[in-house]
Amino acid sequence: MKTVKPIIILLSCFMATLSMAQSESNNSKAEKAISQAIKASDAQALSYYFYTNIDLSLPNANGVFSKDQSTQLLKKFFSTNQVSSFKVKHNGSSRKGTFFTIGDIETQNGKFSIYYLMRQKEDKYLIHQFQIQTEN
Repeated sequence: MKTVKPIIILLSCFMATLSMAQSESNNSKAEKAISQAIKASDAQALSYYFYTNIDLSLPNANGVFSKDQSTQLLKKFFSTNQVSSFKVKHNGSSRKGTFFTIGDIETQNGKFSIYYLMRQKEDKYLIHQFQIQTEN
């Protein structure tokens, strides 16, 4: 009985580590796909990672919108601001399991700063907040 307890504890630690590694892997896949969608000015591909409702802030729109409304607003933004480059300046996470990214995009109409916040929902990371602001 004395040897069973340490084995159970070790097994529990291993499972927790495995779960965290899987979580990081899912986040990395989402980050890569989101970056590609932004670089391609592809609102539809980006919307795959949207939560049901998005806190969206764009130069001409600000509020909480449905996934479909957010996609349409981003399509409109990207149609007049084709992205020529996207660079991540900083990203990180919180203890509560949120991940954020801060970056810059360049378009034919100028430079913009971009910020988005993701949270894990089941086995997938979804964007809950997305901001594009004119850079001064």
